[in-house]
This record gives sequence, C-alpha cells and structure tokens, in this order.
Amino acid sequence: MVPVESPPSIAAVPCPDCPVCGEPGKALYEGLQDRLFSAPGEWSLSRCGNHDCGLIWLDPMPEPRDIGKAYLDYYTHGIGDPRKSGLQRWIDGVVEGYLHHRYGYDCPGSSAANFFWWLLYGLPGKRIDADFSVFWQSSKPGGRLLEVGCGSGAMLAQLKRRGWRVHGLDLDPSAVDAAKSRGLRVDLGHLSEQAYPHASFDVVVMSHVIEHVHDPRALLAEVRRVLAEGGQLVLLTPNNQSLWHRCFKASWMSLDPPRHLHIFNVATMQRLIREVGYQQSTVSTIIRDANGGFLGSCHIRQSGRHDMSQIPPFGARLLGRVMQWVEWGLHVLKPHCGEDLLVIARAQTSGQPLGGNLGQTRVF
Repeated sequence: MVPVESPPSIAAVPCPDCPVCGEPGKALYEGLQDRLFSAPGEWSLSRCGNHDCGLIWLDPMPEPRDIGKAYLDYYTHGIGDPRKSGLQRWIDGVVEGYLHHRYGYDCPGSSAANFFWWLLYGLPGKRIDADFSVFWQSSKPGGRLLEVGCGSGAMLAQLKRRGWRVHGLDLDPSAVDAAKSRGLRVDLGHLSEQAYPHASFDVVVMSHVIEHVHDPRALLAEVRRVLAEGGQLVLLTPNNQSLWHRCFKASWMSLDPPRHLHIFNVATMQRLIREVGYQQSTVSTIIRDANGGFLGSCHIRQSGRHDMSQIPPFGARLLGRVMQWVEWGLHVLKPHCGEDLLVIARAQTSGQPLGGNLGQTRVF
C-alpha cells in the first residue's frame, strides 16, 4: 500500500484582540477541523467582547505566507452548464421577466413565461437568486463592473450578456483560465497587486471574499479607490448572527475553518464601511443559500463533514427549500437573522439621497 502523505501544517499566530475594534476576544469554539476539504490542524474562534461589535475571528490565525495550504483542494466551480429541463427553461423566462420589470434589463426574446414575472414575489428563494444574478444592479449598458473573486466567470458571463463591460479577478489560476476561455477579461492575484487606475469601475462586486482576507479594511479601501464617483460596492459575506449559526453553533457550515478568517455581522460591517469612507450604504441580511447552509450544517453535525461536490437527493433539496422558507418567515420579524450580509455602498456622493436599487436592498 502506498502511504498517504499528510498535508503540510499551517503556521499561525495568536490574534487575541478584535481586528475591527481592538477589544479583547472571548473563546467561542475550540478544536475545530476543516469540515469541507482537507486543510490540516485544529482551529479555534473568538468573539469580540464588545457587544456593539460581535466580530468572530480565528485565533490563532493562519499566517498570510501559509494560508495557501488551506486551499490545496479547495472547490472551484467548473465551466460546464448543465442541460436544463423544459420547466427550468420556463422558470428562466419568468426570471428574465422579473429582471426586466425590476431592473430594466432587456428580455432575450419574448415568451409567455416573461409575463409571469410577478410569481417570484411569492418565491423568496428564487427571487433572491434573481437579484443576486445582477448583484442588485439596474441595467447600465457599457457600465464598468469588476468582480473580485470571480471564479470561473459564470456571473461575469451573464452580466456581459446583459450589457456590462466586465472585468474579473481571482487567485486560482485554473479558475482564471476557465474564465478566459469564456472570452472574459480576468486577472490573477490580489486586488492590491493590480494597480488599477483610480476610478476605474462603476461597480465592484465581491461575493464571499472578504471573510477570507487578512486585512478587510485595506481591501475595502482599495475598492473605494478604484470606484468612480458615485460608483457602488456590492458585497456578500456570511452573517454570524444568522438563524443557522444560532441553531447549529460549532457545526454551522459558514464557520469554515481555517479559510474564513473573519465572520461579520451588521454592526461590524457598518463600522468598517463607515471608517473606510463610504458615505452612503445599506447593510441588510438575506436568505440566499439558507437551503444549502441548512443541509451542509446538518451533515457537519451528524458526521463532522460535508461534501460540497455531491448533489443532494430530491427529498433533501426539498427540505432545504422548506427551511429557507422558515428562515424567510423569521426574517420578516428579525431582519438580522438572514444567512448572508448584503452591503451596497457608495464611495462618493453628491449629497443626494439614496436612490434606485439602493433603496430596494431590504429583501427576503
């Protein structure tokens, strides 16, 4: 039998104080292992003792020079698009009608399904997926959009089809190659390494990126620098006050040690956005992926692991959607309980009140 080589250990340094407000942390969870992939080590998380902050972070935290070892077998989305059934294509038509009526995008063709766009207001999970597909942005043909952490470029390809001038950035060379094979302009590396000109983009979007970053404040500041006047940052990240974190505690999938270095809530994110200089912002929570988060957290509680590459059976997917409805119902009463934080912020303003889709971010 060929011996299996153990993955190399990850060097880490103590991080006793809150990276956002500086208050000492209190131990929250200890002895956690990687539940999604195979990064080595046991990891602990602390929570800020300042009740007005509540940030959760890894303590000790992987050193920047060693963090790559946590991503040796990290899952990257492939480029293939699954074949869709007739029902799925009909639903796509409904979504296109919704995006036309809410955000002003052209429908690619005319079908009867487009006229049933209003159905999405009774399907909160599908509606939030539709909003996410355009990052809550109204149509802006020729608008310059940068996605930080674009993966294989699936979202960028959709936005390019809808008229945006798109640009991507990712740390995974394979993902960058896959995105380029779609005909997309994508760079490899960190945002701080690119030296993009000042005010290069009208919109910068980041989905589940900032929790992986050692210096979130510096990342937000660089985004602010490359945004044009009146440009918008759209950011999604796990919410440490979510319903499933309260239910599953240490088994919550979005803890994801050792890759998630910081896990935010509404208060911590509002503080960071304000300190960096975004003058207008909304920070809310949404139920996107509450279904997948519930199923993954169940698996971790039951077996200590969750395989993200496996498609759950129909019954499990149905249960996940039911639980997404449960979170939606509670979210109406407790707006801070959604699985993800959604931030939409402007770097500079002309003194005008928030308008357009900024006022529509209170979504379920």
